[in-house]
Amino acid sequence: YIFLLGDDLDSWHDARREFVKVAGPTPVLPDYAFGTWFTWWHSYTQDEAVSEVERWGTDNLPIDIWALDMNWRNTTDNQDQYYDHPAVPNLFSNFTAWFEYLRGKGLRTYFND
Repeated sequence: YIFLLGDDLDSWHDARREFVKVAGPTPVLPDYAFGTWFTWWHSYTQDEAVSEVERWGTDNLPIDIWALDMNWRNTTDNQDQYYDHPAVPNLFSNFTAWFEYLRGKGLRTYFND
């Protein structure tokens, strides 16, 4: 497909309408995506991470998404070179419990890699 624009804003609107006919409407991000995201390059232990999340609540700070930066995985001797990311067991021993904890707090999460 080729979408050609003219010299004015009306032609841009026309081209956009034609594009939407082909591609469909643009999805709208969920509300939490516009909220506060937190990540810090730090080798958190699971207990430290829980304490950090609790501190946001204690300090009355809004947070919607809490992420673990790259240090959750083992990078010793390039173990992560091929994206076979073994977790560091002495940092996070139970990811299931971690995800359940965040879900209980109403937080979204992701691994920054």
